Amino acid sequence: MKSILIIGNRLSCYNVVANNPRYRIVKIYALKESLLDKYLNDNQINHICFSIDEKENVIDALLKENYNILISNGCPFILPAGKLKSQGKILINTHPTYLPFLRGATPLNGVFYLGYDFIGATTHYISDGIDSGNIIYQEKIDVTPDLDQGLIYFISFDLESIVFSKALELLEYNNFKYTGSKMELSKGSYFNRTKEMQYIDFSKDSLELCIKKLKSFSISSQGCFCNIMGHKYQLFSGEIINNTYLVNKFSNSTIGTIVLKYDDSLIIKAKDGLIKISKYKLIE
Repeated sequence: MKSILIIGNRLSCYNVVANNPRYRIVKIYALKESLLDKYLNDNQINHICFSIDEKENVIDALLKENYNILISNGCPFILPAGKLKSQGKILINTHPTYLPFLRGATPLNGVFYLGYDFIGATTHYISDGIDSGNIIYQEKIDVTPDLDQGLIYFISFDLESIVFSKALELLEYNNFKYTGSKMELSKGSYFNRTKEMQYIDFSKDSLELCIKKLKSFSISSQGCFCNIMGHKYQLFSGEIINNTYLVNKFSNSTIGTIVLKYDDSLIIKAKDGLIKISKYKLIE
């Protein structure tokens, strides 16, 4: 029976291993207030909760723990792969994109922001780089017009469980000596969201860029931020107004102002036209 140490913030890999009698989980390190931490707390499952500031302490502990396989699923920092592998440990990470595309800590916002027409998930070996070790198993699916950012998250994390389960089967079949396929980093991309990406300036950003930002950060825990007429707003969804009557009526309105407010929607005069915001929050 292989002994497992799990570290991260998501449930995808934990659920697979916890229900597999061939593995024994010896320790779980869960990022504070993450989905994994909350689930383990709710179910009174023993684990170690850590914050990003405790990185060095966690790494020291990982080097001292006794286990065969380390499974990372949303670990927020780079692990000392060389040192851990020198101890004979197998290091595996599951990432919610089709690597080498969209490597990084918050990659899923990049699907819309960078204009990808596919999503996926990948289980790979951990190396000293970021999401760069050999690929064990991965799957890829198309982005269809009916997907929003929330569904991108759901599908990608759901696919993580499938990919990780199949990767484990492949490793077991090869007695954990499967080398995997090389990660072609030069063909891929890297993405992490920033506050700058989430800020909309209607006097400078084009309508196309505004919509791209809104689609990329549309979930309730993220959103885009802006200042309109002396107030701060958090925006979640919008669409370009193309109606000729409305475009002409507000053609001389001041850029960056709300030209119409009705029901729960705002129409804002942007640099190159009108945009309707249908979901928003007034912050102050």
